[in-house]
Amino acid sequence: MMQNSRWESWLNISSTLAVLLGVMLVIFQLRQNADLLELQILKQDTDGYIANALETLPENFDEILYKSMETPEDLTGPEIISLDKYFWGRQVARWRGLYDLAQRGLLEESAWKRAIREEAAIFSYPFGREWWIGIKNWETTLPDDLIALVDQEIDSPANEPQRDYFENLRRRALARHENSQ
Repeated sequence: MMQNSRWESWLNISSTLAVLLGVMLVIFQLRQNADLLELQILKQDTDGYIANALETLPENFDEILYKSMETPEDLTGPEIISLDKYFWGRQVARWRGLYDLAQRGLLEESAWKRAIREEAAIFSYPFGREWWIGIKNWETTLPDDLIALVDQEIDSPANEPQRDYFENLRRRALARHENSQ
């Protein structure tokens, strides 16, 4: 009789622990699902914003971007708005989305840093630089380490070859144009 009582006690304890473990597992799964849903919403929001910004750019956006590098003082209001959409949507919103994913452990930190290193040169031109200075002072939700890396890359001598490349292309195109006339 004593043996059965102990056995029942151990079974009760075991079943209670199993139920508690099951409840803890369900809570863990619910939290994981909530985190995944939040990430999905964050990604969809970022992707939607970027897509909307890029879809509304005018067909001659390459000319506008080039103009912002060569003669930013000649930009019109609509051209500035197009550049703002591009810089915010294509660059900054995307970088922040990558940064957020890295902060949640879903992306290597090197991924958002690489994106900035590869793309921040656009802000090393006069118009881009002024736009970046304005946005980083106005937009208070940008992470400090993202801002610091963009600032570092804008001033990086590594961007000189890209600027030189575009300048050489421009010179060659102008020379061909003059020779064809």
